[in-house]
Amino acid sequence: AGGVAVVPADMGWDDVGDVASLAHHLVPADPADPASPRVLGDAGRVHALDAPGAVVLTPGRDVVVLGIENAVVVDTPDGLLVTTVDRAQDVKAAVDHLRDAGRTDLL
Repeated sequence: AGGVAVVPADMGWDDVGDVASLAHHLVPADPADPASPRVLGDAGRVHALDAPGAVVLTPGRDVVVLGIENAVVVDTPDGLLVTTVDRAQDVKAAVDHLRDAGRTDLL
C-alpha cells in the first residue's frame, strides 16, 4: 500500500488486562509512601485511611477508602465497582450479573 514503515524495537510488553495490572503503572498518590493509593484521576480527592495497596480510578469526586487492604474502587458515570485486587479478574462475572439483571447497554 506504500507509506508504511516498520521499525524493530525491544520495548517489553505488559498486558494491562485488569485494574491490578494497571496499578503497577500508576504512581502512588504519595511517592514517599509506597502503600499510598495508586490513583487514576485526581489523587487529591482520594483519601485512603488504613487502606494499604488501594487502587482508585475516579473522574474527580471524593473517594474515601477506609480500612480495606488492597481495595479497588472504579468510579464511572455508569456505576461504581468496589472489589479487591485479588478479585479484580472477576469483573466479567459482575458485568454478566448486571446484564442478567436487565442492563442492555453493557458490551
